[in-house]
Parts: sequence; C-alpha cells; structure tokens
Amino acid sequence: MRVLFVTPPKKKAFHAMAPLAGALRTAGHQVRIAAHPAFTRTIASAGLTALPLGDRDPRTKADSPDPAEVVRFAEYWQPDLVVGGPSTAAKATGAAHAQVLWQGAGEADSHFVIEQLPTSLRIREYVHSVAVRPTPYSGPATIHTWLWSPPRRPRVGLVPGSGVLAGLTESLADLDIEIVATGTDAGQHIVFPDNVRLGTAAPLDTIVSGCAAVIHDGSADTVATTSLYGVPHLALPSRPEQSALAEKIAQSGAGLHISAAERSGEEVRTALLRLLGEPAFQTAAGRVRDEVLAMPTANEVVPHLVELADKYRA
Repeated sequence: MRVLFVTPPKKKAFHAMAPLAGALRTAGHQVRIAAHPAFTRTIASAGLTALPLGDRDPRTKADSPDPAEVVRFAEYWQPDLVVGGPSTAAKATGAAHAQVLWQGAGEADSHFVIEQLPTSLRIREYVHSVAVRPTPYSGPATIHTWLWSPPRRPRVGLVPGSGVLAGLTESLADLDIEIVATGTDAGQHIVFPDNVRLGTAAPLDTIVSGCAAVIHDGSADTVATTSLYGVPHLALPSRPEQSALAEKIAQSGAGLHISAAERSGEEVRTALLRLLGEPAFQTAAGRVRDEVLAMPTANEVVPHLVELADKYRA
C-alpha cells in the first residue's frame, strides 16, 4: 500500500503522525510525507522519507505544502491512502483520506479520523474513527542523568505555554516538591526558585513518567502523554480546544482545570495541593491510563488501515 502523509510545519502535528508513519513503513508499506521544504529536515531526522512541496526560497516562511503540488504528486504516485491535509489530493486520485487528530478535534471532511485520546477525553465523536494508542515522540532528544532515579520529593511537571513559567513557579516556591519546567520560555533568562529544575532537552514522556502531577496548557499531545502514564492533570487552557479538553479531564476525575479568567498563583497552588493530597485523582488517572493501554498500538492498527483504504478507495 502507498500512503501519503501531509503535514503542516508544526512539530506537534508531525510528532502525532510519525509513530503511525513508522509503523506503516516497518509493515512493508511505502510512505511519503509531504511538507514545506523548510520542514523536511525534521521529517528526515525521524528516519522517514520527506517530500518537499512548496516555495524553496529559504527566506520564505514555512507554511503547509503547496496544495497544487500535493495533487500533482498524488496523481503521479497514486497513493492508496492520504493522511492529513485537505482531501483534495485524495479526491483527485480516488484514494482514501484520513485525518490524525492532534489538537483533540479536527475537520470531518475525511473518510475516517485517527483518534489518539481515550473515549473519556474525546471532545467530539466521529462516525468513522480509528483509535490508536498515543506513542510519545518528540524527535531527537537527550535524557537528563537525574531522571534515571526516583525523585526524593513529589515531582511536578510544568509544561505550560510561553510566558507563564516564572509567575507559576513563584507561587509554588515554598512547597516541598520538585518542579520540572519545560516549555518555550524555560531557561531563557528567568531566575527560578530553588525547587525548580529545567527539563527543556528531555522528552516529555521521560519527565511525566516520574511525576505525581503535571501542570499543562491542555494541549492534546501533553494530555495524551500524561494520561498514558496515569498522572493527574492540572490544566491551564488558553484556547477553545484546550478548554474543551480541560473540561473533559475534570469530568473524568483525573484532574482539575482553571480558566484563564480565574487563573492566579494562589488558585494554581490550591489546585496542585489537592492533586497531590487527594487519592481520588490518582485513582481516576489510573482508570484513564487503563483506557489508553486498551487502545491498539500503531503497529496493531496497520492491518485495519489497510482494510479501510481498500473500503474507501474509489
């Protein structure tokens, strides 16, 4: 089977696709990943075959691959399945079309969607969906030596969006915990309290797996990884899709969420102490973890994708 992935120049989007693309290739299928030329190095670093489509001027800002070029390549290569991007190329060639949901929800203009969140955390139900267990992937990375051994104090992951790290860590400075801060502004000329360590170079799953709680912004990839390890969540969403997912976390009992309008250092501190002190959150997070582990792996779902491609291909 020939499978054409189409990815925007966003690492989170590609990282959500990469394990599935790798599973298809190791099962013997031909895989190409179309992207803007400026993004192809990221794809190649994952050991996958990149297809540069779009403006090759290095001064041009990376964007999604040129739709017309994607169609032209599809007409030449004749894929059986197109994953990601608009359905134009699939319709032009009679291929099946699927979307990988990397933000918790996506467009429904596909034959089926590939869902990486457990049922209890899904924002929307689709008529035709394929569940795939999330496989943590963040590209080439380094594991810190101090992550090898269990923490002496409760470890709390801090994975928020840009601009909020310093304020949050100040409100947690006197707690007997070890905070591992990641994110775009971690380590950028910010003076952190003594109970903060920087984990910017470490893969997220190597941090989360040793945590007693994780504070994050409600992004689907972080939610999936935190859920995979059965760790309670404290979600601090700032976008609508993050807010919807944060509400699902609270409904599952696996964590708490604080809206942007209600957010303060004191609110975050109070919520975190609840997560660390009330066993019910750990119990509920364990139930969600069991849901995730019951989902088929990328390798296990490949035969089903072949069946769906045969079913929907014109």
